[in-house]
Amino acid sequence: SSKYKIRRVLVATDSPGVLEELQAREPSLDFISIPDFDRSRLEESMWECARKHPGKGDDGVTLEDGCSGNDAWLEHRLAKGQFGGKELAEATLRDLLLMSLADAFVGHFSSNLSRLAYILAVLQQQRMLPFWSLDGPWCYHWRMCCGVREDGTSSVC
Repeated sequence: SSKYKIRRVLVATDSPGVLEELQAREPSLDFISIPDFDRSRLEESMWECARKHPGKGDDGVTLEDGCSGNDAWLEHRLAKGQFGGKELAEATLRDLLLMSLADAFVGHFSSNLSRLAYILAVLQQQRMLPFWSLDGPWCYHWRMCCGVREDGTSSVC
């Protein structure tokens, strides 16, 4: 943060505990997030089926209680009515637009939303931003981000 003179950090995450953890680790930085969207519901609903059915994989079978093994996918949780589509879309777009205004970027480049935010920031600011990927190098498609080697080649996930 000192190299780029960063004092304020937008945290766009589905895990509400991350904000408090970051504040404890780096008290010199001001960590902010969008306060009017209850992100704890995203994390709670994502792990609900995993707790009820440990080891249930994404095998295409939906159980009687609606758990399917791919319950982290937002489209499945929206279909179950765990939260409203308009509310989620507005929060996602706010996060995306705010991330595109950033002076630097830390995120998951295997995430479509993270890659889109970074691309928008580069286009909007007409420069490459400093970045740190938490899960691997820049990748144009999430299925091509597996097993990236030093020469840039990779395997399909």
